[in-house]
Amino acid sequence: MALELTPEYAQSLGRIGGQLLSPNLEFQGDDIQFDTDLLYLDVVNKRVGINNYGTSPEALYLGNITGDQSLFSTNLIVDGATTTDTNWTISSNTVQLSSGILYLTPDQGSSPVITANGVGSANVNITDRLISAKNINENIYLTPDNIGIVQVTGNMQVNGVGSLTYVTGNVTVDGNYIAGSVINLGDATTDTITFTADENSNLVPSANNIYSIGSVAKQWNNLYGTTLTGTGVLATTAVLGGINLTGNIISSANNTLDITINPPGTGNVTFNGLVPFTGNNINNNTNRIYNPPYYLLSTSDGYVNFTGTNGIAFPIGTSAQRNTTILGTTRYNTDAGYLEIYNGTGWQNSLGSVPLATATDVSDSAIIYDLILG
Repeated sequence: MALELTPEYAQSLGRIGGQLLSPNLEFQGDDIQFDTDLLYLDVVNKRVGINNYGTSPEALYLGNITGDQSLFSTNLIVDGATTTDTNWTISSNTVQLSSGILYLTPDQGSSPVITANGVGSANVNITDRLISAKNINENIYLTPDNIGIVQVTGNMQVNGVGSLTYVTGNVTVDGNYIAGSVINLGDATTDTITFTADENSNLVPSANNIYSIGSVAKQWNNLYGTTLTGTGVLATTAVLGGINLTGNIISSANNTLDITINPPGTGNVTFNGLVPFTGNNINNNTNRIYNPPYYLLSTSDGYVNFTGTNGIAFPIGTSAQRNTTILGTTRYNTDAGYLEIYNGTGWQNSLGSVPLATATDVSDSAIIYDLILG
């Protein structure tokens, strides 16, 4: 039977005077119950209970404490404690719940703060501002539920030698994206890159005359630009202004317009190392021994047609200036005073095999014309 210390009983004991000795506070083998159901001392089993006797030795049992009976402690040091209503346990350095979710909830009426040197799980430690894996080479996953988003407000930096950031899925950057060092887009030829925005800087290779845009197997369709500068152009077909270049053919893009080759200033048009045109002249300024003369090929009718009403001017020179062995060469001989043709063996009058007039014949003809015409 427990000894009940009610306020009335305590008054009947009177006051303890003089020196306070331990025998004055000892109850010889009797259990003590304070204030009917508040505090129980089980002397035999060495147990202390609040609102409950308890069932295990050397344990403090808290019964149904509510209202002004709340238990407060400035420093609570225990080997282990287990509650009976929610079945969560404090043991050594572990706070554990047998099932469900364990909440640490300070006063929500103010600005609650839970401060700890570090928290963690079986595989992750959170210490100060560091989230790290407990075991080497283990992954750390930030996985929001369903369509949730992992948000980083401010700057994010990945440090470490050979550090890699892997993203499985899509990445959306709402703002400026700045990447330094070497940037690799894609790790296989089956990967593709799509540019939706406009390019806002120069596209410059890291080395000169090494890299190409496109390939023989995969070529770009159209290339638009203002000026093309380079050492060569290799194309099957090209359209330059009103000129079409297809294979070895140069044609006009407009069939009603002429193709004009007009070098600026005093420059000349050069073909195969020759300058065939000077102003409105067609020239052959090469040695015919090494290079053949120019040829005017006949039409499909079998002749060369010179149109116009003025005439054709042939080369002019003296007999000493003859310099050809080509059959049919025609020139005007200033010594003979007529057009002559080379017949393969010598020069003859272009009129045919007519005896040439001597100086006497010419003088007699002049006298006859003078007598007749007066």
